[in-house]
Amino acid sequence: MQSLLFCLNDLHRASGGKAKDKPAEFLRLSSTEQLIAEIEGACGDSHTPSVVRINDGFNNGTYVVKELVYSYAMWISAAFQLKVIRAFDTLQTQGVAVADHAAEDLLKNPLKYLEAIIGQAPTDHENSLHNKQIAPVWAVKPTYRI
Repeated sequence: MQSLLFCLNDLHRASGGKAKDKPAEFLRLSSTEQLIAEIEGACGDSHTPSVVRINDGFNNGTYVVKELVYSYAMWISAAFQLKVIRAFDTLQTQGVAVADHAAEDLLKNPLKYLEAIIGQAPTDHENSLHNKQIAPVWAVKPTYRI
């Protein structure tokens, strides 16, 4: 079973970016090492590693499984842990999760975000469909609010 990986560096920035809260500091803890061993032991040999470090110049960071995201958030503070839990819950139930300040800004200035999304869209329509980077408009199920 493959797991999704989440970037601890993004969480570090979201938590305030204090030097004492760097992902490397968290990963050095013996309790973190024990948790990693438990996660990897429970998954057997055919799984995504629970910690992946990438230094390719594009996606740099430390990526971890969900259980380590929760553990990292708990290590930083109870308040940050609650924010992470609520964001994951929103992601699971509503399919989207954004920081509180970003949600407020989105409601006040939606054009800014739509322009950013459109700017990231591939220009080669056939290539994007072939690589499944975006879904064609006709494949998107409309959502209605009542």
